[in-house]
Amino acid sequence: MSQASSKPGRGASRALAATVVSLASLLGATPGAVAQDPRVIALAVASEPSGARVIAAGRVLGITPIDTQLEVSEEVARDGLRLTVSRDGYQPSDLTVDVSRGLVVVQTALRPLDPPSSAPIGAPPLAPAIAQSPTPLAPDVSRHELRGRVGFYTAEPAREDRLTAATLEIEGRFGLLDGGPGEAFVDLDVALSAAALGVDGGRGAAFRVGNPHAQVRAGARLGEVRVSGGVGLALPLTAAFDDDRDVVAAAAYAAANGMSAWRDPWRWIYSTAAVTAEGRVTYAGEQVQLGGALSIGGILGVDRGRTQQPDWFSFQLRGHIQGQPHPLVTLGGEIGFSHLAMLETDLSNSALSIAPYAHLDFEGGYVGPRFTLNVIDPLGFSFDAGGVWSLALEGGARF
Repeated sequence: MSQASSKPGRGASRALAATVVSLASLLGATPGAVAQDPRVIALAVASEPSGARVIAAGRVLGITPIDTQLEVSEEVARDGLRLTVSRDGYQPSDLTVDVSRGLVVVQTALRPLDPPSSAPIGAPPLAPAIAQSPTPLAPDVSRHELRGRVGFYTAEPAREDRLTAATLEIEGRFGLLDGGPGEAFVDLDVALSAAALGVDGGRGAAFRVGNPHAQVRAGARLGEVRVSGGVGLALPLTAAFDDDRDVVAAAAYAAANGMSAWRDPWRWIYSTAAVTAEGRVTYAGEQVQLGGALSIGGILGVDRGRTQQPDWFSFQLRGHIQGQPHPLVTLGGEIGFSHLAMLETDLSNSALSIAPYAHLDFEGGYVGPRFTLNVIDPLGFSFDAGGVWSLALEGGARF
């Protein structure tokens, strides 16, 4: 077995062990497969941290950890395969590995780039490497992300009236400041949503845009753990619509709130604004990611002269887990608890939801389905006996 190593971390060792087992079983099931064609090799590469590009002969083979087969020339079989393992913010690792035995397992630990040395203000970069390296507390373009989700729901609360609802949610996370491992970072989170509802037989239809929400979060990376907290505002865009007497429009907002299992209800309670606060913690291992968030919000009714929405208080707890059984597949799920109370009254209710999802991953993004099911109907409101649910297609891009 050929092996190239540069002080692997614990996570890389675990990924390596799993890869060796899978490759051993593959070769055991087809003995002689490599011997019959010595120019086709089995290649497994793991890095610490993961998520690094593996490059051979100017071609990107994948993002670590990878487990693939590769055809090599006789010259490479004789002289060795040259690999480059690189990730933004880390020094690239250049390796030459022996492929003569047909099975190659590579593990490498990447070293963070050293911060550039101080220089007089206005001085030109000393070298191209300094100009290309991220400086402490500078924007990191690889940390930006855009996400979109289209949800669908249908039910028949009355025999003659079938309701169909749809939601569109667009969210963004933009890295404003990034200090690298062990230092502070600042993110800007934005969200904009829309809902549509129709009643069969032309009995009514409505399309509404929810309240836009923006939040600034600050935190730090502590090894594989990220901790952050922030405050935000939801603007009362929904107050622009005269929905006090529009039953279908009000039902569209209620359906969207139920389909999202009360996640950020300040998006959907019309004629309101909100002040929010959130804390998050995330652990990102080699194969598994765990996280949780606590959010609170004061939802304030907007005085529109004729009517005014009451004030509300929202409390949310959410957790998620996801893993990668294959480099191209991510499986995960979320569980959420939400509580919404009308201030100065005894009116309140809670919702509990689960949301499994599956993503097809590709370089720079993902796409896949998500199913959200309310275990407890929000506000005691349900279009049918089965509860309010949402089947959605979602995707995202990182840049």
